[in-house]
Amino acid sequence: MSKKLITALLSLTILLFSGICTYAVQEVHGAFFYRELVVNGVRVSNYNLQSPLFIYNNTTYLPVSQELSALTGVEATADWNTRTLTLVKKEATATQAGQAYEVNSGSSLKPIVVPDMKVEVKAHSGAEEVLNIGMLPVLSANGAIYLPLQVFKESKVLAWDYHYDSNFGLAISTKAQVKAASYYNEVEARYNRGLVTYMKTHNKALSDQDAQKMVFAFKRASRNYGINELMLIAIAKRESNFHPEVVSSGGAVGLMQIMPKTAANFGVTTWQLKEPEISINIAASMLANGLKSYNGDTIKSLSAYAYGSGRVNRGNYSTAHATNVLKLQGGINQYLSNNGYK
Repeated sequence: MSKKLITALLSLTILLFSGICTYAVQEVHGAFFYRELVVNGVRVSNYNLQSPLFIYNNTTYLPVSQELSALTGVEATADWNTRTLTLVKKEATATQAGQAYEVNSGSSLKPIVVPDMKVEVKAHSGAEEVLNIGMLPVLSANGAIYLPLQVFKESKVLAWDYHYDSNFGLAISTKAQVKAASYYNEVEARYNRGLVTYMKTHNKALSDQDAQKMVFAFKRASRNYGINELMLIAIAKRESNFHPEVVSSGGAVGLMQIMPKTAANFGVTTWQLKEPEISINIAASMLANGLKSYNGDTIKSLSAYAYGSGRVNRGNYSTAHATNVLKLQGGINQYLSNNGYK
C-alpha cells in the first residue's frame, strides 16, 4: 500500500473524532456480523478485522477502512471543514484482508452517528456523484467510518453487487459484470440449514436466528480448536438438548453444560456460560487440550470432558459418555445425508 494512502487513512482516523466532537454524540447499537463474508471471491473473517462489519437497524454497515481498501478497490478521505467523505474508486487488487488471526471477540459494537456528512464518489475515469444515504446515518466505530452496504450498490459509479443468505452469509462483488451470487456457496448453505433444522427439531423454542448463530459458533470453534463441529453439536445435543440457559441439578450450566468452577479457569462467570458462543468455545478448548494430553485419543478426551482428567488419569472412568457422543455425531451426519443436506 502506498505511503500516500497510509497517510490519508491515518489522517481520516485522527480527524474523525475532532470532526464529530463538535456535535452532540449519539451512540447506537451495532450487532456483530457473525456469518460468512466473501468479497470478490476472497473469504474474509469478520473476527480478523479491526473494524468489523455490523448490523444496525436491520442494515449491514461496511467500514471504509484500510483493511478492506485494497480488496474492495475503494479508498476514503475526509474533509472535516466541509464535512465531506470522498470515496475514490480504484482497481481491487488484494487477495486477502484483515489479520491472520482473530483481533476481536465478536462483541456488539457501539458506533456513533456522524451527522451532516456528505458522501461523494469519484473514479479515475472522471465519473463522480454524491451518494444518497437517505434516512440511514453515517456511523463511526473503532476509528473507521461506516456506510450502509446498500449505498455501494445504489451508487452509479461504484455499482457493487451483493448476495445475502442467512444460512451462509454475505457475498460482495465490486467488479463489473461479476454477480455476487457467483461467490455464494449453496453446498455450504444447505449443510448449515440442515444443522439448523436438526437443532430446532430437538428444541422447538429455538428461533432460526438463534439456531443459525449457534451453527456459525460451532463452525468457528471447529476452525480455531481443530474439533469436528459435528462432535461439538453432538455434545450440545447430549448435554442440554440445545437449551443454552439450562442448569443441571449438579450445577453444570449452559449449552455445553460447563461447571462454573471450570469456567472460572477461563475467566468466565456463571452468567456468561449461558451465552452459547462462550460455552462452545470453552468446550472446544477443553476437548483440544484433552486430545493433546491423551495423544489424540478421542475416547479419553471426551471422557475427561465429562468426568474430569483426574478420573481418566487414574483409569477410574466409564466410556459410556464418549461412546454416546460419537454415536450422536454419526447420527447427525446420517440425518444430514438422509434429508439431502449433504
